[in-house]
Amino acid sequence: QKLNLPLTKRNQIKTEFANQWNEIEKQLNQDSFWFFINNGENENYATRIALLFDIITNNTDSSNKYASYLKYAEGSEPLDWNKILDIFRKIHEWYTDEKYYHRIGFLVNSKKMSFSAIEDLYETHKTKPKSVFYNELEKTIENFKKSFDLSSINYKDQRFTCKNVLLLYNILIFEKDFPKQKFPFDMYVNEHAGTTTIAHTL
Repeated sequence: QKLNLPLTKRNQIKTEFANQWNEIEKQLNQDSFWFFINNGENENYATRIALLFDIITNNTDSSNKYASYLKYAEGSEPLDWNKILDIFRKIHEWYTDEKYYHRIGFLVNSKKMSFSAIEDLYETHKTKPKSVFYNELEKTIENFKKSFDLSSINYKDQRFTCKNVLLLYNILIFEKDFPKQKFPFDMYVNEHAGTTTIAHTL
């Protein structure tokens, strides 16, 4: 259908598409934004916008950074650019809301949920009041809290659980003592390989 449009209109559409692509990629390349939806394990992407393509194509082949692009290049998958825009706008909305930002960032970085799974959860509840989706996030975090006994866990035998407990503790401290400020998930990812916690580095 676009081929039937006047040349000037087609060029306008191409320019608009390029500008939107560049704006999304620019935002995703800010680590403070990227690491609340990506825990640093999957850095195979040629461009970070590929994460959004993976979501709309349900791609689970993280080893192939071009898998989603190939679906469009081969014509096996129609490009739903509006869906990409919708997902990005929703991510940006969550990023600017500290409560959503902290809960989504915790679930992604604790590996309790992938961002793709969170997006699926949102799609399931998007026609319902916003509180329904938010409460589902809270419920997952509450289930994590119930999965361990704080008085008996130890770092030697339960290192992964301890890291997640410390992560959640630091996030809650931020919400209590530094309202309107965001926990730096990018710093957390950079420190994740060691034993130092964000609370010790700030």
